[in-house]
Amino acid sequence: MASLYQRARSPYWWIQWVDATGKRKLESTGCRINSVSDTRLARQKRAQKEVIEQSDRPSARKERDLSVWVHKWIASRYAKQPHTLESYTLTWVHLLRFLESKDICSADGIRREHSFEYLEWRQSPKGRAPGSKENVCRNTAIHDLVVLRLVLNEAVKRTWIVANPASKLGLKRDAPAEKPEFTEEQAKIVLAALPTLPDWMEISWKIAWHQGCRLAETSLPLKDVNLKRELITFTLKGGKRHTTRLNPALKPLFVKLIKEKKAVTWEFSRNASRDWSRVFKSLGMEGIGFHSTRVTVITKMARSGAVNEQQAMRFIGHASEQVHAIYQRLNTTDLDSCIDALTPSKGKRRKP
Repeated sequence: MASLYQRARSPYWWIQWVDATGKRKLESTGCRINSVSDTRLARQKRAQKEVIEQSDRPSARKERDLSVWVHKWIASRYAKQPHTLESYTLTWVHLLRFLESKDICSADGIRREHSFEYLEWRQSPKGRAPGSKENVCRNTAIHDLVVLRLVLNEAVKRTWIVANPASKLGLKRDAPAEKPEFTEEQAKIVLAALPTLPDWMEISWKIAWHQGCRLAETSLPLKDVNLKRELITFTLKGGKRHTTRLNPALKPLFVKLIKEKKAVTWEFSRNASRDWSRVFKSLGMEGIGFHSTRVTVITKMARSGAVNEQQAMRFIGHASEQVHAIYQRLNTTDLDSCIDALTPSKGKRRKP
């Protein structure tokens, strides 16, 4: 193991380490002993030599191969978060393709500039998923780099690298396109089309339409539904659990699924969002995505005037008022009550 030591008549820290041939090396760090900052730098240099020592062993090189350990680590780390597990596993496929194109086999071969190169590569035709004809957006590429940062954090913890080159990149996501709410007419069109769609689509639509949850959250174990107490528990992003009131309109659906002895409402797939987008497009709804169900539910509660913001956030599972606010799509016609509140009693407008 590499170590620091003081040498007689030298003001600098020295490193003792063993190279790939097994030969002992003695090197000056050039860092002064009586300087706190230099001593910290000397320790970093010692750690770097230690990484070289360990990585030069044949068994260590195989153990640290990115194609060997990362997939296993993701499977173990996110075993209890199935949606995250699927997302990160597929993301790693793209990251590994890029790294292999650069002849990078281990974490110590990754440099900071590779993250920025990946950002461009992922948005180009080369970075498309096999069989896809569409380039991914910048936000997807940035999300991929989040996964790379997590992987390299693990490599740091295993002392295979000294620092994470994918941290603090300063990349900012593009503002996402604003999701519109469903109009009454659009909702009727979807309802009329449900009998012609796969069962999982009908299930996911009904749960999201009545609860305002995300698409992935509509795929849940039936044990998380308490019909007697009218409660439902969703697993949110990051694995957080959120229990809220069950909309009574969903009781017939859950009773039916329980009678069919289903374990989960439906089996989630990452392609589900894409499939729904294609359905909306076929129904003539450009710009509509499944997440518009969530926008619609939140806007309905705000428009009613009977639900305050804290109640709506508690029902939906939003922890931030800023995030909650961007889902509301109130129109100028929804502001009549504001005028009524500002109008003297005698002159208040009467509702027709």
